[in-house]
Amino acid sequence: MQHALFDHLRSLIPGKLLPEVAASLDISYDAAHRRVTGKTQLTYAEAQQLASYFGISLDGLRAQTQEVLVRRPSPVRDEDSLLHYLQQSKDLLSAFAVARTDKRWLTYSAKDIPLVNLLSQPRLARFKTFVWFNLLEPDTWEERDLSSLNWFPELDRAISELRSTIADYNVREIWNDTTITSTLTQVRYYLQAGRISNRQAMGVLTDLKQVVNSVKQQLASSVRYQLYHNELLILNNNVLVTAGADRLLLVPYWVLGFWSTQDHETTQQMAQYFTDQLDQSLLLNTSGARERNSFFNRMLRRIDATQAMIEQEL
Repeated sequence: MQHALFDHLRSLIPGKLLPEVAASLDISYDAAHRRVTGKTQLTYAEAQQLASYFGISLDGLRAQTQEVLVRRPSPVRDEDSLLHYLQQSKDLLSAFAVARTDKRWLTYSAKDIPLVNLLSQPRLARFKTFVWFNLLEPDTWEERDLSSLNWFPELDRAISELRSTIADYNVREIWNDTTITSTLTQVRYYLQAGRISNRQAMGVLTDLKQVVNSVKQQLASSVRYQLYHNELLILNNNVLVTAGADRLLLVPYWVLGFWSTQDHETTQQMAQYFTDQLDQSLLLNTSGARERNSFFNRMLRRIDATQAMIEQEL
């Protein structure tokens, strides 16, 4: 994409490329030369800035090169960077919440419980944050326990604002019986490692049960929430945001890390993929009570079994 962009700019301003690039990016001639020759990689923001400055479309160039422009969020390493991540996520979704309400959709392939649900219960939110920090910064967190987490009021406000933003969307989620598996596994692991207490583990599982029951209640109380069940589909935590004709695809690449792209062809293909998967899944909102209750009861029984195991060790 970088070479295609500068080749196109050369055709627009022959002989004057370096000074124009330097001026548009507010950088030195030497820095502009390194970017034009490919010695320094253009950032996404710089590519967007050049496209805006010269009045060209990056999508058109992408179609020629078969490359896709993506953004990545700032890394999450501690409580302050988590706060930034939550605010960044809210701002990203707010920017898309401009279409009519009936044209706004979040479609989620829930390999794990969606973030908005995980953060809805205080003990579960703190535990999952503790797990994320251990996975992202093991050298810093490997000797710390759950009680050392510095949870401050701004995090609760950021969570509330993110949940409020998502509430402006219609939501479709695909779950299967493994959607809660990672959380149950993490509770058992950190309990056995002595990093959380029995009491803390029981509290997290109680919150997890509340999440499952809340999702079940949503099926009856909200016409803007749809839950699908597909036991055969390999879920991957991909999220497709749709607002009218605009789409945004979020693809996970590490814990709390998503590549995001608005590339037309890519998002169109993903929209069709989701449509096909939804057609092959069971919509629990309209399924019979037997199928719906069976799905939720299986998850609740797994949580109960984990709680029973902990109680035996008390």
